[in-house]
Order: sequence, then C-alpha cells, then structure tokens
Amino acid sequence: MKWVTEVASFGVTAAFEGGATELKTVNASESPSSLASRKSAQLHALLSRCYGEGFDSFNRSDDEQRDSLMWLAAELANEVRTLCDLAAEVSSHE
Repeated sequence: MKWVTEVASFGVTAAFEGGATELKTVNASESPSSLASRKSAQLHALLSRCYGEGFDSFNRSDDEQRDSLMWLAAELANEVRTLCDLAAEVSSHE
C-alpha cells in the first residue's frame, strides 16, 4: 500500500505519493494567455537582477543563491512556454 498525503493553502496543493511530489497551483478565472503574461513579467523582473545594474548584486551572491535564482528562472520559463502552448490549444478550439 502506498502512503499518500496532500495539503492545500491559498490555491496551492502539494501531494506526496509513492516517493513523488506534485505541486499544483489553481489560478481561478485567469486565462492561459493572461497567466503566461503575468509569469513572463515575473521572469523578466527576476532576470533583471542578473544583468545590467542588477548584475553586481547577482555576481556578489554566493554560488547557492545564483544557482537557486537560475533554477527559478528556468522553472518560470518552462511555465510560460507551457502556458503559451495551452493558450494556443484553447484558442484553436474557440
């Protein structure tokens, strides 16, 4: 028998089953394109700390912080890409 647990808070649900963790966010009343736009704005804000005037701060960060920031940026970029694919699917069925 697999052990399963799930917790939810403010539209975010985390579940653990059989050694795998799932994290799901519900964005009620938001279209895929508007969510992609919001996520891309977050990604832009995050990456603005990695070049230009923000680069000095990024460069002074330790390796772990830089790695975490870039990992977060990659995750956001993947979310934006996936949301754009979903938005295209939705619009082709409207």
